Amino acid sequence: MLTALIKRCRSVSANATGWCGIGHAGGMTKDLLLMAWPYQGQILTSFRWAEDYFPPLPYTASNASVTQISATVNATGFELIYRCQNCFSWPREDEVQTIATTEGRNLFGFAQATLGPSNPGCPGKIGIEYHDNGFGLWMAEFENATSSSYAGWAALAKPAPAGTCVSGGA
Repeated sequence: MLTALIKRCRSVSANATGWCGIGHAGGMTKDLLLMAWPYQGQILTSFRWAEDYFPPLPYTASNASVTQISATVNATGFELIYRCQNCFSWPREDEVQTIATTEGRNLFGFAQATLGPSNPGCPGKIGIEYHDNGFGLWMAEFENATSSSYAGWAALAKPAPAGTCVSGGA
């Protein structure tokens, strides 16, 4: 399954750009989470997983991938238009969980923090603080959401920036 979503994340100042996260099944726990934050004029992303209400850990068991159609960072926030492939099913405990949409709709969750992650240049090794700038749920309508322009939008997608991690280091 393919999807392209728009996420606008607010900032309280040019120095506190924070992070945003999306839960593809509505909640924080046992859900494929996608985090995004600005770093050196780019937007970095990381898939995360939380078994409980603690900071989510890196999640690499999924074959989900993110490419960026558009990424904008300014003094008041950042916006990422992305294409996420295989974000509605993931391997978990010897089985594959698949999100079942209900009547052409899907529940998503979001969270946002004013403080950016620690070690922001290395997506697999970031530290994050509590989402102090809001969280909640929203229902996305998929029925009649197809577009004849989808192939053109998908062709714009480029690999997400990898960050500045060095092999074996931070």
